[in-house]
Amino acid sequence: MKLLVSETWKYFWYGQVLVDRFRELGVAASEFKEGVFFDQHDGLRRSKLLAIPYRLQRKFRWGPAVKRLNQSLLDRAAAFSADAVLLVRGEMVLPETLSELRSRGTIVVGMNNDNAFSDHYPKYAWRHLRAGIPDYDQYFAYRQSDIKHYRDHGCPKVDLLRSYYIREMHFPVDDQSSEDKQFDVAFIGHWEDDGRDKYIEALLNDGRIRLGLFGSNWHKSPIYDRISQQLGHVAPVYGSDYNDVLNRAKIGLVFLSKINNDTYTRRAFEIPATRTMMLSEYTDDLNSLFAEGKECEYFRSPDEMMEKAQFYISQRKARERIAAASYRRVQSDGHEAIDRARQILAAIHEFNN
Repeated sequence: MKLLVSETWKYFWYGQVLVDRFRELGVAASEFKEGVFFDQHDGLRRSKLLAIPYRLQRKFRWGPAVKRLNQSLLDRAAAFSADAVLLVRGEMVLPETLSELRSRGTIVVGMNNDNAFSDHYPKYAWRHLRAGIPDYDQYFAYRQSDIKHYRDHGCPKVDLLRSYYIREMHFPVDDQSSEDKQFDVAFIGHWEDDGRDKYIEALLNDGRIRLGLFGSNWHKSPIYDRISQQLGHVAPVYGSDYNDVLNRAKIGLVFLSKINNDTYTRRAFEIPATRTMMLSEYTDDLNSLFAEGKECEYFRSPDEMMEKAQFYISQRKARERIAAASYRRVQSDGHEAIDRARQILAAIHEFNN
């Protein structure tokens, strides 16, 4: 089977990881890099003025760059003789492109980690994706609540495809003693106006907890002056630095995006994969993946978070017991990228039978 994966290629852990896993499973997989139609034009990197039209086209999903992307996708699928095309996010792909692919006998599969039905996003952001939903053969929803939306918009087959950890990126570093960790608690993730400030503020107020905070948009937080005074500038970490921070933390903290109506997040697999204890906002969904008090700990308020953080910071054996249990669970249940690749391939094979 020949499978073409279409994605921006901005982040390694989406398109490239999936292509690598498909190839590992013996599939002839190739990439279509959507980002080049907005980022790689002559002069674009040398002139902010020349970049403006491409930024506007990217933002509004409109214009000649979008048309070139769609025509090039059709041409690439034909040249590759693709049996199936996997669109990761696919917000730039027009409904007529999907329809043309299917008319050629190409199986069209979509997946998206963001919530294309959230009121947070402007209407133009997901208009192509939402209009094209009936033209997908299969759509993989990131969260349970999205499944109904895709079905209601006319997709004939919708299934849940969770996020994953990546074995090359998320793993334990065994030479770091549990008691010599740099951080008592670490959170790696973006800021959004969903109340997570009060949890971070509670940790700052403690005065004894060594907090690591990393991620984007924290400068927008109403308590950023306080954060920067105590922790310094907050910036994202990626790749080996991301894994290093998790390994240097006694506890990995998880907040769930309210923008996307998340009931779990990819960190729920990445933190256990490093054999670090996870302390997360509670949801029934997450508790079905990691049992409370055995494989993870949960909080429902700042007070409960502080109580559990303080307890597990001081109780090494209890902390390591939960971390080891979640590490076993994330592997035994199959939450690595290759497990998701297998799920995608199984769905595609159903169309060929």
